[in-house]
Amino acid sequence: MRFYLSLTLPLFLFLTPLHSLDSETNSPTYKFTIVSGAPTTLNASDVLEVASFEECTEKCQKDQQCIMAYQANSSDPCYLFAWNSIQEVARNESGGVGTVAFKPISPNDTMNYLWKIDTSEDGWKITYIEKREEENLICGNFSFNRPYPDGCNPECMKTMVQLNGEPGPLSNNPRTSPASTWMECVNQCHENFNCFVTYFRDGVENCTWYPIDDVVFINRTEASAGKHIALKLPLSNRSCKLTTDELLNDQYYLASGNFLYAYEMSFIRVRTTPKYYKINYYLNEVPQLTRTIPGCEVNTVGSQVYENGKNDPNPIVCLRLENAPGITYAAAKEICHEWDGKLMTQRHAGFLQICSAKLDYAAMPWTWWTRYSKWGFPDWMTKDVKFWMGLEKDNGTGQWHWLAPEWAITNNYKITACKDNTNLGTVDFYTNKMEMTWAPGQPVNKPGLDCAYTIHKAGASFPGFGHYSSTCDAEQADGFLCGTPRQQDKGVMKWEDLMKEYQG
Repeated sequence: MRFYLSLTLPLFLFLTPLHSLDSETNSPTYKFTIVSGAPTTLNASDVLEVASFEECTEKCQKDQQCIMAYQANSSDPCYLFAWNSIQEVARNESGGVGTVAFKPISPNDTMNYLWKIDTSEDGWKITYIEKREEENLICGNFSFNRPYPDGCNPECMKTMVQLNGEPGPLSNNPRTSPASTWMECVNQCHENFNCFVTYFRDGVENCTWYPIDDVVFINRTEASAGKHIALKLPLSNRSCKLTTDELLNDQYYLASGNFLYAYEMSFIRVRTTPKYYKINYYLNEVPQLTRTIPGCEVNTVGSQVYENGKNDPNPIVCLRLENAPGITYAAAKEICHEWDGKLMTQRHAGFLQICSAKLDYAAMPWTWWTRYSKWGFPDWMTKDVKFWMGLEKDNGTGQWHWLAPEWAITNNYKITACKDNTNLGTVDFYTNKMEMTWAPGQPVNKPGLDCAYTIHKAGASFPGFGHYSSTCDAEQADGFLCGTPRQQDKGVMKWEDLMKEYQG
């Protein structure tokens, strides 16, 4: 049996359950308090399908751990929140949409599970006054409500951040392991030295997990989708005190020594956008013997003008040639932008190498040594490759242009390239203008053909490739070439500064 009260007091404190006993069943009769609003986050909720808000509160009544129920409207799912899982409810006037029911919890020990609700200008703020029973609180149980009382203990400095989401674009090399519950999946990843991200779908009894450099985007989803994902983050004495949202808001974490196969002196960056949680994987930007072009993050290779050891005014660009069958120009442009880059410019006339013997430092390599299997096109010498670069038409002027013209090399730099892929004979020339190597009969200037793909012809003579005008959101290619500035050129935290944080 349930009674509903409207919330009028500015503050109330739940010490013992506000219920009586039903005379027939001797079961608690809860007095739910109903407000119009919505939780500020659904990350820590359980999701149920119900036919009405009354059924939603009934589910909460039967769940001993439930203290709050929420439903946006009668056709949406019901969200149940346990003690210590939600901190704020927004009024409908402040952006919240729906109905919330507060229910006191009924523990045997009435000195535990205390909580209060303060009325604020924008809604209601919830504070939890005492901890859960100590044996149930280990590293905060990896719950959303951070920081934890024990979150900075040595055994808790590697934490699992639970989110609603799924592996995003370009996720690579998934592994699976059996698991019947989400928390079983989380705990498996926590104990697995090779696991960085783990994923679980309600109703599917297995985990999908990824090593350190195989996930770059996590698609954000609603709690109702039943898609759970967690990142394993190694914390410092500073970051262990952050909230969950703060941990995901442009923070850096030490990777080397914390994950199997993580590169020496490597670290990760995690950021939140409206669409993604996105992850970058960096290396120490200081020159190392194994990094001929330092500052290019993992899974990129540098394009650098280099001649007889002399400095050159042309920028160093870090290239990522992504094997992504079926991708459109619009999708490739968006992903490259999320990587802090732009679809690549044709830096000079012989930019796409056509043999393996002559690889100029500024030219684009078709393959590169990396564990990331989607890098490049290993069969480029025997198969044509169709991919996107940053060539599009200006809607105002109708002129074709590169997204990053500043990356073109026009200062009379000398290039030596191959005549063909036999590795015999060379072509020498000087780069002194902005290049667009159109294929014969291109571009076709018709409405809707506002972007251009590039085809490299296997076995063709110099230059070996050409650009073709196309649609931006319908034409598909085999992949794309993304360019980004070096870490030190785009304000990425220095390795030395991160080490000071972790050693402090």
